[in-house]
Parts: sequence; C-alpha cells; structure tokens
Amino acid sequence: MDLANNSSINKTIKKLCLAAVLIAMGHVIGFFTFFMPGFPQKISLGFLVAGACGYLLGPYAAICGALGDVLGFISRSQGNYIWGFTVTAALGHLIYGLFLHKKKASLLRCFFACLVVISVVNLTLNTLCCVFWLNANKSFQAIFIGRLIANAIFLVTHPPLMFAILKSLEQLQKRLPILQFQTQD
Repeated sequence: MDLANNSSINKTIKKLCLAAVLIAMGHVIGFFTFFMPGFPQKISLGFLVAGACGYLLGPYAAICGALGDVLGFISRSQGNYIWGFTVTAALGHLIYGLFLHKKKASLLRCFFACLVVISVVNLTLNTLCCVFWLNANKSFQAIFIGRLIANAIFLVTHPPLMFAILKSLEQLQKRLPILQFQTQD
C-alpha cells in the first residue's frame, strides 16, 4: 500500500493538523479570558474558535472542545479538574459542528447555533456545573439569573462576530486546499 498517494490517509492527516492548529488557537485565546467586576461570567473570544472548529470539522469538533478544555486545565491548573466543563466544551463544539459544517455561512444560522449553545450549554449545563462543583452554597436560580443577563448580551454580540469569521473562512477555503470542502445551502 502506497501511503504517500492514499488520499483518505492524506485527508485524515490534514484534518488532524487543522484540529491541532484550532486547539492551539483556542488555547492561546483562552489566556485572554477575563472577568469584569459585577459580571458573573468570563468574557472570551473562544466561541469564535469553537465555531470555526464546528464549521471546518463538523461533529468531530467535539474532540477539539474536550482536548482544548483538558489542555487549558493542564497549562493553567487553577483548582480541581471538573469533568463537567470538559463535557460542556465538547457539547458546545458538537452543536456548532451540527449547525455549521458543510453549510454556507449565514447570520441566521450563526444566530441559531449561538442560541442553542448559549441556552443549553452556557446557561443550563455550565450553571449546573457551577452549582455542583464550584458554589455548593448557592442555588441554581441565584447563579442562573446572573448568567442569564450576561448570556443575553452574548446572544446579541456572538452571532455577528461568528458570521464575520465564517465568511472569512469561506474566502480562505478558496485559497487553501486544506480548508476546501463542498458547501450545501
């Protein structure tokens, strides 16, 4: 078997390299996460990398989300490892993959992808993780209300930013063979 000319192996290696680059990008962006006083949730541009992972890798982006979360914990090692956040990171990437992969970028599609991630992952599952592992003395409702306001703001700001990134990726796909795939409407 001639491995150098096997297109399926070459395609797999290219996708693995792309996944590694996206995980590294997410990791670097994670260092620029910050908290604002009185704001109950971290502010980060990591959702852009998650959207790009989903757009380029489809449901396999979930693996990038999980590996990126574990890598972030290992490199920063602040507190205990919480597997719930790894699951939610993978689920967020999976949702972006299901909504965005092999589809033409549109603001409406980005809005619905962000809506599902924000409502299911950020507001529900991450809040449960916070209640169970981080703030045992606070109720779900107390944490949820604070996070609801923050995520309402994110629902307005995230979709247009993600749409801009995905439109840029569409342009890059025309120039870089590693990013090329057929889009569907």
